[in-house]
Amino acid sequence: MSRCGVNRYIDNNILDGRILLVRIILHGIKISAFSAYAPTEKYADSTKDKFFNTLDQAIKKVKKEHPEYKVLVGADMNATIGNDSFGPWSYLGPNNDEYPTNDNGTRLLSFSKDNNLFIMNSIFQTRAIHRHTWYSPTGEFSKRLDYFLAEWHIKKLCTNCRVYRKASVPFETNHRLLTMSLSLPSKRKQKQFFSQNLKKAKPPPKKYILFV
Repeated sequence: MSRCGVNRYIDNNILDGRILLVRIILHGIKISAFSAYAPTEKYADSTKDKFFNTLDQAIKKVKKEHPEYKVLVGADMNATIGNDSFGPWSYLGPNNDEYPTNDNGTRLLSFSKDNNLFIMNSIFQTRAIHRHTWYSPTGEFSKRLDYFLAEWHIKKLCTNCRVYRKASVPFETNHRLLTMSLSLPSKRKQKQFFSQNLKKAKPPPKKYILFV
């Protein structure tokens, strides 16, 4: 997140070496922003359990202590969520990979459900080149590993969530820049908007877009 649009940094905490929490105020909107790096599939289940449990406890704690701050997570989850998972998961949209959901993907789905967090880059239909965030060294293989997760209020403000490939060219990385666009309400309307109660998530409608 660019600092130029942030009005105030409130505090920050590093949790367990893999998780960073920053509380900020963005144009009057209070956000608890988490950045995280999940263990890869090759790690032991105990290591994965520790990571997801730590992140889960941190989110529950910040919700309890600072309920006025809305949760936003941007993370390399090393998770693949495939089309096979769309339907039964309320916080998952239809924009998913052709690959089967892996263990980290299943953990991410359960985590999003337990914390009422929408998987934002699954909601907006995109082509694969605007969905895949990771490329193999040869560039022949790609998939989605990075995600934005957000509470209902932030989801309602989101207008798009997609990858911009060229923005990553100056950096030596096999990941691509994932962005989320927000349409922020005026300060006059913020109080009314954020006073709305969280609505129970419903499975997104199945919409399909063809690209040529």
